[in-house]
Amino acid sequence: APKRVLYLIAEGSRAQFLTRLGKACRALNLPRPSGPWFMQAADADVFDIAKPGFEFIIANERPDLVILDTCYKFAPGCNENHADEWRSRIYYPLFRFSGKLKTSFLLLHHENKSKDGKGGPESVAGTYAQYADTDSFMRLRASDGDGNLMLHLDKVRGRPKMTVPMTLDGEHAIFSSGRQERRSRSEENLHPAILR
Repeated sequence: APKRVLYLIAEGSRAQFLTRLGKACRALNLPRPSGPWFMQAADADVFDIAKPGFEFIIANERPDLVILDTCYKFAPGCNENHADEWRSRIYYPLFRFSGKLKTSFLLLHHENKSKDGKGGPESVAGTYAQYADTDSFMRLRASDGDGNLMLHLDKVRGRPKMTVPMTLDGEHAIFSSGRQERRSRSEENLHPAILR
């Protein structure tokens, strides 16, 4: 398990993330991470994968795991539907950083907006190369109408595909495996903070 995690958020509410993080730390009886918290101005490009600042922040923090949320926001102008751009702008640079800086990357992305009923890796926005090029590929989706979630492990190196039923304790911002009775609408709209 990684001991040092660098979580870079390129979209979404920082305040809501910090609230969920605080709830999860209290529920798990963990100390709240002390930071540092890097807040990038909206018009800055410090965290662009192609810029020196991206490598600098990782080299400086020396994390075991870097989480990029949402991954395409770290490659401005990259066409997520084009395999060559995915590889040249995101995959190959991160692969080089992984070896050079001795860290792993977890890339977060959205499902496609069409909601065309596709399942599997095809349901994720962008090129299929995201699935083909990576060591692991996971999707977290709502199950059919019961308010529970399903974690689909579509690809994990050396392991068979599997699906794990999940529940979210919205009050404490913690996922756990298993199913639970129907949750309230407000709980269904919460986003994950920690998976245990």
